[in-house]
Amino acid sequence: MEELIPDAPIELNRLGLIWVYFRRGWGIFFTFVLVAITASGVAWDIVLPMLVAIPWLSWLSIIFPNYGMFCLIGGGGVITFAVVLGWKDFTSKKGSWRAETAVNFKNNPEWVEMRAELKEVKADNREMKAELAEIRMMFATYLITRNVDGGNSNG
Repeated sequence: MEELIPDAPIELNRLGLIWVYFRRGWGIFFTFVLVAITASGVAWDIVLPMLVAIPWLSWLSIIFPNYGMFCLIGGGGVITFAVVLGWKDFTSKKGSWRAETAVNFKNNPEWVEMRAELKEVKADNREMKAELAEIRMMFATYLITRNVDGGNSNG
């Protein structure tokens, strides 16, 4: 993952910036609310009565006795599915992820400094781990030599 995060902000062309902002605005603020209202109404008024009319699907009227229960169960499933899709899209680290990362670095220049500091801390940790391994080796050597002479340090 480290190699995918830029050390400095990536310059995006204007079309890339417009796409990222459009996608965020459309997906979060407009589409979610509009689709939730429209889809639940259509599904409740049209699709569910047709499904319940099919004899082997009549059990759906037991699960969805009213519109509130339909929205609760359906919304839980849709939100879960949307989160999984969003997670899959975001962790694929392809075009949209790179564009959003570039926008985030551009809008938060302090992230570049924080990333550089994080790299320094990781390097320090590697050095400390090496020193700790050396100390453990010395301690183990001490314990071995002490056991060899019978643990009698006074002679």
